[in-house]
Amino acid sequence: MLPHLHPYLYIAKLFSPHEEVVSKNGQKKTIHYVVKNTPFTLQLLYSDKSFTFSETSFEVSLLFDDDEEREVGAVRPDPMEYLTHILPDKKEVIIEVRIKVLSTQLENSLFVLRIKSNGPNGTTSLKSSPIRAVSKPEQIRRRKAVVVNPPPVVAKSKKRARAADVFEALEDLRSIQQQQLVVLRSILEPKEEKKNLENLTTDSHITPSITSKEYCYAPCSVKTVAQFEDAFQALMKAYTNLPREDRPAKIRKVIHESTNIDPLDISEAIVTFCTEGFGFNPLHFSNSEVSSSTSSSLTTTTDTQTEQEIFSEFFSTDTNFP
Repeated sequence: MLPHLHPYLYIAKLFSPHEEVVSKNGQKKTIHYVVKNTPFTLQLLYSDKSFTFSETSFEVSLLFDDDEEREVGAVRPDPMEYLTHILPDKKEVIIEVRIKVLSTQLENSLFVLRIKSNGPNGTTSLKSSPIRAVSKPEQIRRRKAVVVNPPPVVAKSKKRARAADVFEALEDLRSIQQQQLVVLRSILEPKEEKKNLENLTTDSHITPSITSKEYCYAPCSVKTVAQFEDAFQALMKAYTNLPREDRPAKIRKVIHESTNIDPLDISEAIVTFCTEGFGFNPLHFSNSEVSSSTSSSLTTTTDTQTEQEIFSEFFSTDTNFP
């Protein structure tokens, strides 16, 4: 570049909140960051200190930073406002500028300021460094933080095949589902056991035929059989704890007040206990024959005698079974 033979006007400084030096196509340039609607300033000087700006006027335009020098246009409001301040010594000019458009609104474009001066020394045109307009000061603070403390470079890991990633994700889901099933079983099983015990009288795991000694057994789990045995032992214990003279009345009361139990089920249960436990069908005997038949045909332990007494009490009551 040839040296200037005459005094010239130049931009001594563009005061912006942040600036970055970038390289494009092998050329370095400084980009200034400003905030929309926030003023920033430019300082203009003459190379010859003897020249003054006493009779000089200025015109500032906002252009896109490209080779075409296109002016940034807007219907309303204007894309830029500026004020010119000539200092008292007439040897320095400060131009205050506000940009009212964002770079992101215009395809992330950069801007430049074109400054034209008209005075005794003729007409001069200058262009500023590129400018990027952002919406908030926080964006500039983040840019500064990145420049001061750049993020560490993380080595890229080798990408695995997509099929391997999918298979691993499915295995993880399967493991989670199994854990959830274990938790659900631990919550639901105690409730099911309690419900089965409460509804033991309505369980249908055994379906006997009263008219025949052949019986049909529906499939039942080991847990259901254990519950039935525990309930039967509880019945024997409760019965033996009753005073002998109170047993008939208690049995009548239980049967009459058991509105949620079908009398057919009670009758069926008694017949099954007699035929399977003691070897006789109570439907073929009168009430008086039941007690004598059970006591004469079986040699029993104390528990068996208690069972015989229960069924004798059932048949000695005035309850009418089908």
